Amino acid sequence: MKNNSKNVLDFFANTKERFHGKRGIYLATLISVLPFMALIFAAAWLSQLVHGLFAIILVVAVVFVGNMQVGHIRYVREVAEGKNPSLKILFSGFGKNMLFYLYLGIVMFIIYVISTVLFIIPLFYAIGAFSMVFYFAEHHNYDNFLDALSTTQKRMRKQKANMFAYKVMFYIFYVLATALFFIALVMLLRIDSAVTRVLLIIVLHVLYYLLFSYITSLFSMCNFNFFIEVLDYHERKSKKDIPVEIEENKAEEKQEQIAKVSATDEPKKEVKATTTKTAKTSATTKTSTTKAEPKKAEVKKAEPKKATKASKEK
Repeated sequence: MKNNSKNVLDFFANTKERFHGKRGIYLATLISVLPFMALIFAAAWLSQLVHGLFAIILVVAVVFVGNMQVGHIRYVREVAEGKNPSLKILFSGFGKNMLFYLYLGIVMFIIYVISTVLFIIPLFYAIGAFSMVFYFAEHHNYDNFLDALSTTQKRMRKQKANMFAYKVMFYIFYVLATALFFIALVMLLRIDSAVTRVLLIIVLHVLYYLLFSYITSLFSMCNFNFFIEVLDYHERKSKKDIPVEIEENKAEEKQEQIAKVSATDEPKKEVKATTTKTAKTSATTKTSTTKAEPKKAEVKKAEPKKATKASKEK
């Protein structure tokens, strides 16, 4: 990996150092994840009674995840800054810009659905280009989701490989945890005793919820650390580009000055050329006139001789 971290292991070490001893994030993640998990579990069990209920509740849960994610991002940021934030900040995504984050969540849901339908490559591109959009939207305090998407896409242009280097690992953790949950659920459904079966299924749901929240808390810390490194990367890049831009501006100014000087010198050269031409023409005319004058004198000298010859003949 680039930026402040040299590789994935270095990135995890930097994340651990940044959040060392700050355990409040796990409790905040439990609270943030609880509404989403409750809706999913309720939809899964109630869908057997009401057809299509699972899809409806799933859409509602996914859409409102954006608002909860913004509050969680703010909580993690303040913890990283050494503050002791209140848990109320977790619901700040439902405050002033609630509709903006709601629209952004809907747009992201549509992007992911379309990318999934178009198969793996578009889905990976959508994740790489836009999955950090709530971090940039919260950081820049946008109120237009197009600006948030555009900024995220530009900032993540050369960061997709770095991001997937750690995100893929967490995706694997999520898949494994979910696979273990369903395997255990299938085994528990075979128990004959209804009371025992229900109790064990409830315990299984609680364990999955705790494990899912723990993975999410680690994931959120890595996401925030990666976001900070992306901001630092672009800040360093802008500082490096400033001297280059200054030199380019100086070179352009020199070229403009040279062009102005050459433009002012051209009329002078033309005037000199015309004066030299006129001088040459005047010189040639003078020489031609001086050559013609002796010939006239010779003619005048020849005339008296003709007159003397005529007098002798008479």
